[in-house]
Amino acid sequence: MIDPTDILVLVLMAIFAMRRMDVRATDPRCFQGVAPSDFESWKSEALRARTLAINACFAKFALNNIWYFGFRHRVIPPVLATGGWIVFLGWIFAMCYIWWLSSTAKTKAERLGIVVGRRIVEETRG
Repeated sequence: MIDPTDILVLVLMAIFAMRRMDVRATDPRCFQGVAPSDFESWKSEALRARTLAINACFAKFALNNIWYFGFRHRVIPPVLATGGWIVFLGWIFAMCYIWWLSSTAKTKAERLGIVVGRRIVEETRG
């Protein structure tokens, strides 16, 4: 039996991975008015938030499945349900913290004028 929240977690993990790729691909040369130290500070904050989101989603998926499939025959159902709720609520708490980190990074990007994913496209002439 697959927990519906595990499907949600896997979808969110993929979305956060794509958003992390956008942050990594953001080219500082597009933002000449932003000091390199400010750009790197924003980038590290944004990457930290997205990496934590990916790790939190994976941890929720892994712990939930280890708990359910590893202990379903060893503990009584109320204990099994309680453990599942603890894993789920821990993930919710982590996602709230990550949302705060991500909002902080987004506010800094808006203040600095950084657009996530902006790149310089260099055309080769042959």
